[in-house]
Amino acid sequence: MFETPLGASLLPETNGQAALLLRHFRSRAGLTQEELADVSGISVRCIRDLERGKTRPRPSTLRKIADSLSLDEQEQREFFIKGMNHLPKLPVRLGEVNMPMNAEPAEISSLESRSFIGRKVELEAVSRAFQRGAAGDGNLIFLVGMPGVGKTALAVRWALENYERFPGGVYFFDSPTAWGPGPVEGERPLVLMLRALGIPVGGDEGCSAMLAAPREELRGRRTLVILDDVPSAAHVRSVLSGISSLTLLVTSRRRMDGLVATHGASQIVAPVLQDGEAAQLVAMMGLGEGHGDLAERISQGCAGHPLALRIASVASLQYPELFRRGDIGKIVMRDDVMGDEGYGLRSRFQHEYRKLPAEAAKLFRYLAANGGRPLTVDEASAGFGVSESEAAQNLSVLCSYNFVQRTGHGVYESHRIARAFAQTLVAT
Repeated sequence: MFETPLGASLLPETNGQAALLLRHFRSRAGLTQEELADVSGISVRCIRDLERGKTRPRPSTLRKIADSLSLDEQEQREFFIKGMNHLPKLPVRLGEVNMPMNAEPAEISSLESRSFIGRKVELEAVSRAFQRGAAGDGNLIFLVGMPGVGKTALAVRWALENYERFPGGVYFFDSPTAWGPGPVEGERPLVLMLRALGIPVGGDEGCSAMLAAPREELRGRRTLVILDDVPSAAHVRSVLSGISSLTLLVTSRRRMDGLVATHGASQIVAPVLQDGEAAQLVAMMGLGEGHGDLAERISQGCAGHPLALRIASVASLQYPELFRRGDIGKIVMRDDVMGDEGYGLRSRFQHEYRKLPAEAAKLFRYLAANGGRPLTVDEASAGFGVSESEAAQNLSVLCSYNFVQRTGHGVYESHRIARAFAQTLVAT
């Protein structure tokens, strides 16, 4: 298993190409290295090292050079892409497994390609949310959804397909690495992120003093930061003061309605796969020809949930009779089926369930005991024995955790995999 480095860059290794570009642009402008140094305010030694491909420039250095050489927008984009480079590969966490992923879309590893299906609508939605931001300003985009629905894979795929929009770099921050397992505390996450972005900051100054220089340094830098698996809106707010001018693509199991209201953020709920996409994923996981009935049973039993489909497809090759006869939802909720106790699908749901207020948790169990059929607020109120306002409040909490969805006309329902988890709670 690879460890995810904090702030790993997605841009490719191209120092030699950047050096060639710099020499070409400087020669075209009719400047010597010394003259370019005078005009840009950069040392001659730095210019020489850049043209030899011996150093990786900071974004501010690239901007000064681009301005001094009067590069047009397309030339600046190319120059930044070639010059901004930190690591050739990004270990990206998909599920609980870290996978190396190349930056160039044409060079995406076959491992990553096999793990991603469909999502055209959601990818386009992220692009529209990005385009709504004013030029030069930051964007705040949330991808939210229930555990295992593929939010991280979707965020990384969009970044790989759009990295040329971000000459300042594309960075991935894993939430446990940045914030740790506990509540939001202090300025450590922001300091770590700023340092990873190439901003020298210390942790001793007060927040306002510490952020004065970084704000100026980051202003106008077209950079994408992926904040993965963020536990709550409070975690996002803890770093917004320092990096709000960048494009932030945040994945979370929680809805971020508060930040949509206060910061004008865009929020996209990642849905499960469509039937055809689910069948394609099952086939990719090994249930192709010769497994028709079993593959269809798994597709229907998982109802398009990506991680459930993967778990069921892999496990069914070892235990086909279990999956032909048992309840698919209940089987994939057994962490021991994959021999991965503590990291399976049930553990992910359990992690979020523990955060629910007591009354909301009781209502969630009631929905499972009730067979998981769609309910209105008044039906939940009558069946659960609480007032309609209390029922509405608890249903809204379950929606914010993506345990249930409001389908319109005041009807609430839970996904089949979420119901399977709730049934394990009732059973125990």
